[in-house]
Amino acid sequence: MAKKVHTGQGSVGLRLVALFEAVKGLLILGLGFGFLALRHTDVHAVADTLLSRFGVNPEAHYPRLFIEHLSQVGDGGLFWFAVGALFLSMLRFTEAIGLWLAMHWAEWLTFIASGVYLPFEIHHIWVKPDLFGFGILGANLAIIYYLGRVLMANRRERLERSLARVLN
Repeated sequence: MAKKVHTGQGSVGLRLVALFEAVKGLLILGLGFGFLALRHTDVHAVADTLLSRFGVNPEAHYPRLFIEHLSQVGDGGLFWFAVGALFLSMLRFTEAIGLWLAMHWAEWLTFIASGVYLPFEIHHIWVKPDLFGFGILGANLAIIYYLGRVLMANRRERLERSLARVLN
């Protein structure tokens, strides 16, 4: 018999996923402020320095493409990147609050939102396998697996309640 997944208010698993989503929301919000801070600066030089500081060769293929595209964006584009980051962080915070409160819609929202990133994460590992990429993919797969179990348990509970109502 399958182990029961605790899905109610205060579920440790849901709270851990909620905290993870909140941290991602904070990181994305910080990225948005970073985009705003880049307005009216030499984006190419800043990106070069930042990548070098983190040990990434700015002349490698993908970092170079990133820098070239970022340099062409301009101040208006950076503003819209910041707006996009704001909306994405709001989505992450909404997921986090909903999961913390064990809301069924938040389980679905996070399950779907996490699944959207899988093709990109797999592509990243295919192109450049590294420990960070495997860690991100592993964490995302763990969240998807856990939320899938929670959603199935919720469905089973609803079916059992419906059956009990019909039989009574």
